[in-house]
Amino acid sequence: MRFPIPEHVVFVIRRLQTSGGQAFVVGGAIRDLLREREPKDYDVTTDWLPEDVIRLFPELKIVLSGLRHGTVSLLIPQSCVDKDYTSSVEITTFRQDGIYSDGRRPDSVSFVSDVRSDLARRDFTINAIAYDPLADQLIDPFDGQSDINKEMIRAVGDPVQRFAEDSLRMMRAVRFASELNYRVESRTYRAIQQSAGDVNRVSAERIQMEFNKIVMSFDPARSLRLMADTGLMAEVYPEVENLRGCKQRERDEEDLFDQTLSVCDIAPPELPIRLAALFHNIGKPRTASISINGERRFPRHEQVGADLANATMSRLKYARAMTTRVAFLVRHHLFVFRRTGGDAELLRLIAVGGVQAVKELAALQESLDRVYDLNSNFSQRSGDITAHLNHMVEHGIPFTVRELAINGSDIMSMLALPPGPDIGKWLGQLLELVQQERLSNKREALLNYVKIVAKRVDID
Repeated sequence: MRFPIPEHVVFVIRRLQTSGGQAFVVGGAIRDLLREREPKDYDVTTDWLPEDVIRLFPELKIVLSGLRHGTVSLLIPQSCVDKDYTSSVEITTFRQDGIYSDGRRPDSVSFVSDVRSDLARRDFTINAIAYDPLADQLIDPFDGQSDINKEMIRAVGDPVQRFAEDSLRMMRAVRFASELNYRVESRTYRAIQQSAGDVNRVSAERIQMEFNKIVMSFDPARSLRLMADTGLMAEVYPEVENLRGCKQRERDEEDLFDQTLSVCDIAPPELPIRLAALFHNIGKPRTASISINGERRFPRHEQVGADLANATMSRLKYARAMTTRVAFLVRHHLFVFRRTGGDAELLRLIAVGGVQAVKELAALQESLDRVYDLNSNFSQRSGDITAHLNHMVEHGIPFTVRELAINGSDIMSMLALPPGPDIGKWLGQLLELVQQERLSNKREALLNYVKIVAKRVDID
């Protein structure tokens, strides 16, 4: 074989072919193999109908993952013998798509017998290549292999028509260009510019999923800039688009958009941090003012930015927990932990956002400081936060009342008190003392403290 196709994939193709049908490995796997990269997964296309595929593999567990569009998934045991399913192969029948009246999905699909017709419906030439490992035959009717050699993203057929069928393909073109470090072919690029406004026909959930892949890519700045240059950013995230042309200082060569992309590029590849890096400046265009000495100021931009981040993420249907997390990071990205007397502020921040969010804040601040050179030592702010968090963890210092060695029931039992706000006050006082390392977080120590203080109150 020309390519090292895994045994379980060859097993599937051999069964489909020896039973009288056609079968090929298709799509991203072949693209990656031609680039001498290891594919993440393998998809198979065949002229067998889904019900026939199910009949041909009676010994395997089958998932009806997309039966309406001719797709089933086979769960294949290792060496096709063991009962512990270790691999899966998605099999889709050759098909042609009907009219895309909503610009999101075909109104209908029809099954066909020619693999070339199936490849003709795909988005980009680099994904429209099929391979028969048994015959060692490459089917490439749209010169996808040539485009891989040219490192180019080109739509199959008329790019305007491809994007009219599914407008999310425009964002996919941007993502592939970044992930593969390819350029977008000129006709395809112009078609994105022409059709950018149609991206809003796509569901918010699909846009969000594709955008998450973009912002989490190895080189997010390249994708984000391409989104802006083609007009997609203005449609998807106008709050980010507004950073273009807005400068921190008039003498700066870069605008806030350039600086923001630099932060995104070096921020850790964790979704809340990358999104907060993208959004940390979005409040500045709305809060820009000129001071008496002629300098630009952006009062409370972090508060305005957090509200904008919350609104835009809600618009794109992000989960409430993720939205809250990112808004927290944007709201507090200017937080400074002071080594002297700063514990209380940091602990209040932990109480609001949680330990994980504060750790993410430290990582975000490190990225910000590296770009903006806010400190002589770029890790000063984030390093202080991280060091203090590590100190608390190493010494078993609780972050919340839930981590205390006793709970409200213990206090109620000892003092014969009913449930109520007094119990919360006791727990809050204990937490503060333990966090200040004036009291050990040991059950006996905490109960003794409650007992002694309660006696003093009775005496008084």
